[in-house]
This record gives sequence, structure tokens and C-alpha cells, in this order.
Amino acid sequence: MRKTAKCFKAVVAALMLAALSTGLFAGSASAQTGSVRVAITSKSLIYAPLYVALRKGMFEQHGLKVEVLDAGGGTKVAAGMAGGSITAAMMAIDHVFAGTTRDQKWVMFGQLMNKEPYSFAMRKDLAEKKGITASSPYADRLKALEGTTIAVSTLGSGTQLGLGAAMASAGVPPEKSKWIPIGDPIAILTALEHEQVDVAGRAPGPAEMAVDRGVGVMVVDFSKDQTGKLYPTIVMATTAAQLRDRANDLRKLTLALRSAMTFTRQHPDEAASAIRQDFKFMDDKAFKDGFAFDLRALPEDILISKDEFDAAVAHNNSPYLLKQRRGVKVSDNYGEAVDVTLGAK
Repeated sequence: MRKTAKCFKAVVAALMLAALSTGLFAGSASAQTGSVRVAITSKSLIYAPLYVALRKGMFEQHGLKVEVLDAGGGTKVAAGMAGGSITAAMMAIDHVFAGTTRDQKWVMFGQLMNKEPYSFAMRKDLAEKKGITASSPYADRLKALEGTTIAVSTLGSGTQLGLGAAMASAGVPPEKSKWIPIGDPIAILTALEHEQVDVAGRAPGPAEMAVDRGVGVMVVDFSKDQTGKLYPTIVMATTAAQLRDRANDLRKLTLALRSAMTFTRQHPDEAASAIRQDFKFMDDKAFKDGFAFDLRALPEDILISKDEFDAAVAHNNSPYLLKQRRGVKVSDNYGEAVDVTLGAK
């Protein structure tokens, strides 16, 4: 566990240097009023409201120009945030909490999902050997993951932490599995198809495509399997400095995304049609299944309530996740960690 935590910190530090040296996040995020740079972890359906807002012109309706930067992973988004060259980021709450435990002044000002945004498929032949199907009890599906080789986006990513926490809660030691960072969704799917890994998953896409192609069995779908109190999982975050200097632009961003979330909930078919072109790499059925996942995990409102925040803190201070941060607890100071003024109605 200590090795994993050290690896995560080393990866973040290296990526911060790489981001700055290569210019991935070059330029000032506050150079132009009315224009924001938003970093995301990957081109994924977990950001469906963002793509809906882009395709339906909702940002323009609020007088805002949005540049979206696909960083390729949560740790890279964290690097850009720490460097101060992006206005806001959309990423797993795990990374925001990790940043705040390192004394980085990050503030969450909205949520896009309130269930862990990941799904995982096991190779069909291995699932059959283990006697596991998509309808097997959740605890049995988690136990079947023990000792397997699991493809994820990056080490220390929300993908790994989300599944690891679920495994640990079921008494399955995550450290007995081999975690393989692959990143690209299609590459993750290909690794499963070629039997290079036993399990493949990340945000909706690879697992659904594996099932659709008949090579995988869905073993974890958090939008269906996650129970208990709901908490924000994919959040919008910024630094204290950006919040101070760019509050007006960040409010426009928040209001436009709220409109997109409402539109998606009320007109799911039209919303899906509007963004289908952004996900051409996904098979039709996989796209449909992935979008349905999003609808199940879409929160009622973009703002993060204190109860939701408290549930997120409790989850992130669970024994497994606490070990990943070497025992450093997440602060439960709602007033410092969350801003609700940007999205105030």
C-alpha cells in the first residue's frame, strides 16, 4: 500500500513537471475574461453534460467561451490545476481530496455524477470458469476479482481507487491484483480482447463495448451496484486564486452546465443524439449503454450539499483509501472545500 501511495505522489510530481515543460497546460488561465480553459481526464461520457452544453450552444447563451483540454488522466488534470494554468477541472473527487491533503487550495463548486463513474468487464472465458455472470450477487462478482490482472486508465486514478475501495469493502485485497495502466479506452478494450488482461474498465466505454462484442461479462457497474448514501464522484473544481479572480466566468460555466444537466435529464434522446458525433469510437449499443449509465448517476442538482459532501468525506476516509494517502485524513470542513455561491439560483 505504501508503495502505491508513493507511486501516486511520484506520478503526480512527474506529470506536473512534464506538463509545464511540454506546454500541455501552457498559458495563463486568466488571460481573457469571458473565456475559460477546462481540463478533463479523458473524452468520456462521464462528461456528457459538458458535451451537451457545447453542442447545444449553452455556453454561448451565457456569454462564455469554453476551451476543453483532454489531459488523458486524473493525475495530469491535477498537474494542470496545481500549475494554475487552467481555470477549472472536471475530475474524480479523489484527486481533489488528494490535492487538498497536500495543502493545495482547491475548491469544488459543482458535481456531474453522484455514483462512482466506472464499469468493469471480465473476460468471458474467465468469468465462465469462475461461474460469474452479470446477474451474480455483487459480493460474488467482487470476490471473483481477487488475484486478477486489471486494466485501468492510470495508476492512482479514480478508476483504480474506486474499484479498489469496492473490493476492500468486500474483503477482497486489492493489492493481490495486478493493476495495469493503459489509458486509452480502445487500448483497454484491445488488451481484454487479446487476453492480455483479465478485467478491463474505466469510465463507461470499454466494458460496455467488451460486453457488446461478446468478449466480456460485466462484473461491476457502479451506476447499478453502488448502494448507500450518494456522494459527488465527478466534480468541478478550481483553485482558491481562480475562484477569487474568475468568479463571474466560473458562475457562467456552472449555470450553463446546470442547464445541460436539466436538458439531459428531461430530453435524454435529444441529448444523446446531440453528442453522438463526439463518441464515434464507441459502438452504437455501447454508447447507448454508457449514456444510460450517466443518466442513472446524474445528480438532481449541480451544487454539492453538505450531506453529500459529508458522505464523500466518509467514503474517502475509509480504511483502504486512507492507506493510499498514508493515513492523511480528508478534511470535513465543508465551508472551505465547497463553494455554492457560483451556482446559486
